[in-house]
Amino acid sequence: MDSWHAQRKMIEAIIFDFDGVLADSNKVKIEAYYLIFEDIEGSKEIIDTVTEENHKDNRYGIISKVLERLREKGKIHYQDLDTEVQKYAKSYSEITEKGQIEAAEIDGTTEALERLKEKRYRLFIHTATTDDSIMKVLDARGIKDYFEGIYGSSRGNKDEVLQLIIDENGLSPDKMISIGDGNSELEAATRLGITFIALANESNDFAERDNLKYVIYDNLTELLDIVEKISKNE
Repeated sequence: MDSWHAQRKMIEAIIFDFDGVLADSNKVKIEAYYLIFEDIEGSKEIIDTVTEENHKDNRYGIISKVLERLREKGKIHYQDLDTEVQKYAKSYSEITEKGQIEAAEIDGTTEALERLKEKRYRLFIHTATTDDSIMKVLDARGIKDYFEGIYGSSRGNKDEVLQLIIDENGLSPDKMISIGDGNSELEAATRLGITFIALANESNDFAERDNLKYVIYDNLTELLDIVEKISKNE
C-alpha cells in the first residue's frame, strides 16, 4: 500500500459546475434566449418574465414557456410547439456552445485542476449544459482530460444527476465537495450531504450571505488550500 492510501484523505472527489466556475460564461446562456427570439416582436419582455419565474428550468422548459406566451399574445401561430421547441433549442445550443468555448477562463482554473489532479483527487463535472454540448466545450477548451466523469443535464435534474455521479462512481457524499455559483448546486449538495464551496460572483449573493461555511471569490486560486483544510477537518 502506497503512502497516499495509507494516509487517505477524507475528501476523495470534487464536483465542478461549469458556467461561472470554470469559465466566465453565465451571461452566455441568458443572452442566447434573446438571440434565438430576436426576430419576434415583444419577445424580450416575455423572456425577462419567463427566465425570472422559472430560473430552475432547463432550456427546453424555458423555450417552451416563451413560445406558449408568444402564441397567447398572437406573436406566433405555430400549432406544433414541440417541433418549434426542438428547433429553437438547437439554435440555443449552437449559440451557447460557441460562447462557452470562447468565454474567458475563471482565474486560476487550469492551475487548480492541475494541482488537484496531482493530489489524486477524483474530478467530475456536473452542469446544466446538455451532455453532448459540455463534452464538445471541454474538449475545445482543452480541459476534458482532467475529469474522470462529465455529467450534463441530459440525464435528469440536479439532484438526480448528482446522485447518479455518486452511484456510478462508488462515491460517498461525506467524502465529496461540490463547487458552484448557484443556489441549485448549493441546495442539491446540501440535500445529499455533500460539502459545498460557494464561488461568489456577480450572478449570486454568496458574498453577502453569512450561512455559507466555505466561500471563494471570483477565482479558483485558493481552491486547493480550502480543499486541503476541509480534508483535514480544519
